[in-house]
Amino acid sequence: MHPNDTDYERDTATAPLLQREKAIPTPLPKLQLFTLCFARLVDPIAMTQIFPYINQMIEDLHVTDDPSRVGFYSGVVDSIFSLAQLLAIYHSGRLSDKIGRKPVIFVGLAGVAISTLLFGLARTFTMVIITRVIAGALSGNIAVIHSVLGEITDESNQAFAFPIYGLCYPLGAIIGPILGGSLSRPATRFTWLDIPFLRTYPYFLPCFVATVTTLVAIAFGLYFLEETLPGKRKVKTTTIHPSTTSPAQVSYGTAPASATTNEISNTVAGSNSDKDAGAEQCATASSLLAIPQIRSLAASGFVLSFCGMAFDVVFVLFCFTPIEMGGLAFDPTEIGYALALAGTLSASIQLFITPIILGRFKVEKLYDFTNSIWPLLFVLLPFLNILARIGSVERAVDGGVKGIEGVERMVGMFVEAAQMQTLGGGAAVEGALTMRAEWRAVIWVGVGIILALSRFACLAFSFSMILVRNAAPSPASLGTANGLIQSVMCLARAIAPAFVSSLFAVSVGQRILGGNMIWIAMFILSLLALHCTRNPTEEDGESD
Repeated sequence: MHPNDTDYERDTATAPLLQREKAIPTPLPKLQLFTLCFARLVDPIAMTQIFPYINQMIEDLHVTDDPSRVGFYSGVVDSIFSLAQLLAIYHSGRLSDKIGRKPVIFVGLAGVAISTLLFGLARTFTMVIITRVIAGALSGNIAVIHSVLGEITDESNQAFAFPIYGLCYPLGAIIGPILGGSLSRPATRFTWLDIPFLRTYPYFLPCFVATVTTLVAIAFGLYFLEETLPGKRKVKTTTIHPSTTSPAQVSYGTAPASATTNEISNTVAGSNSDKDAGAEQCATASSLLAIPQIRSLAASGFVLSFCGMAFDVVFVLFCFTPIEMGGLAFDPTEIGYALALAGTLSASIQLFITPIILGRFKVEKLYDFTNSIWPLLFVLLPFLNILARIGSVERAVDGGVKGIEGVERMVGMFVEAAQMQTLGGGAAVEGALTMRAEWRAVIWVGVGIILALSRFACLAFSFSMILVRNAAPSPASLGTANGLIQSVMCLARAIAPAFVSSLFAVSVGQRILGGNMIWIAMFILSLLALHCTRNPTEEDGESD
C-alpha cells in the first residue's frame, strides 16, 4: 500500500465529520443580542405610552373648545412623529456607515429619553409638537439597530436571533399603553401621589418611567454593545483553542475559534482593509436603487408596509361599523380584546413558529409566501360580515348610533369621518341589526383566524431585514441600505391610514359596489405587493 493511501483513507473517513461540523451554527454573541433587543424595546415603550392619555391631554391643554376636534389634534401629534421619523431614517442609516453604529444608536436613544421627559412637562400644544418632532427624528436609529442585528448574525443562526428581536416591538407596544394608562394623572388616582407637582404635570410620571427605562438601556448598551461597522470594530486577540465551532461568517470582527495565528493576522489585516473599503463603498440611495434586489425590496417593502398598516386601520373600522353597513358592530371593549389578541398572536408566532420555518425554508420563499397572505385577508374580512348578517336579528334604533369616544386614539379622526359618511352624522338607522349571542362565538373564531393570518403575514417584515442584509453590496453600506428600505416603509405607513380610512368611508357610505369597493381595491393592491416580492427571489435564484 502506498504511504499516502493511509492518509487518503483517514481524510475520507473524517470528511463527513467535517461536513457536520460546518453545519454547526455560528455561536451568537448572546449579550450583544440581549443589549440590542433592549435598545429596540424602549423605543415602542416611549412612543406608545402616550396613547391612553393623549386625548385627555389635548383637552387639558385647551387646544380646542370643540370635543369633536380632539381626535384631529391627537392625530396631528402622531402624524408629526411619523413625518419626522420618515425624514430621519435614511440619514441615520447613512451616518452610521460613516461614523459607526454605536454613536448613532445611543445619540438617538438619548434624544428619545430627553424628548419623552419634556413631553411629560409640556404645558402647551406647541411644546407637545416640538417634543414629538425630536422623538421622531431621533427614532431614525431603528435602521441602524437593524443593521447591527444583520452584522452579528449569519444564515446559520438567524433562525434563533431574528424571532427574538422580532418580539421587541410588539412587547414594547403592549408595555407602553399599560404604562401610560396606569400612571397618568396619578394625583387623582392614588392618594399617596397627590402632590402639587403631579397635579401640575399629570402626565409626567409615565414619561419619567419611560425615560428611566431608556437611560438604563443606554447605560447597558454603552458597556456591553460592541461596534459592528467594518473598519470601526475591534478585533479580539484572545488565546485561541481548537474547537468544532463553525468557521462561518464571523460576527463583529472576531476571529473563528479554530483560527491559526496566520488567520488571525489576516483577520486584522482584513479589518484594516474593511476600513478603506468602507470609505469607498459607503453607498448612496441612487447607487443602492441601481441594484435590482434592493430596488425590488424597496418596492415590495412599500406595498407590504402599506398593506400591513391598511389592514390594521381597516380592521378597526370594520369591527366598529354596524352590521347592516358592512361591519361587525363591535363595541370599544370588544375591539380592545381583538387588538390584544392580535398582539398575543404576534408574539407567539415570532417565538414558536418563526425559528422553525427559518430553519427549514429559504428566506426568499418565506418572504414570497407571507406576502401572498394579504390578498386572502382582504377577501376573508367581508365574509365575516356575511356571517354576522346570518346570525343577526333586525332591531329599530332610536337616536342613531353612539359616537366613538371609547375607541379614542385607535381610530381617531378617520373613524369620525367614516361615521359621518356611513351613518349620516348619527341620524336614525332603521332596521339596524344586532348579533345573536350564539353567533358571536362563531364570529370570534373567524376574527381569531383572520388575525392569526395577518400576524403570520407580518413576518414578512422580519424576512425583509434578512434580505436587505443579503442584498447590501458591502458591510459598510448596510446602514444606508436599511435606512433606505425603512424610509420607504415609513412613507407607506404615513400614507396608508388616511387613504384606507377615506376609501372605507366612501365605499360604505356611498354603497359603491354594494359597499365592497374597499375590499376590491385592497385586494388589487395586495396582489401588487405579491408581484413585487417575486423579483428578489427570482433574481437571487438567477445569480446562483
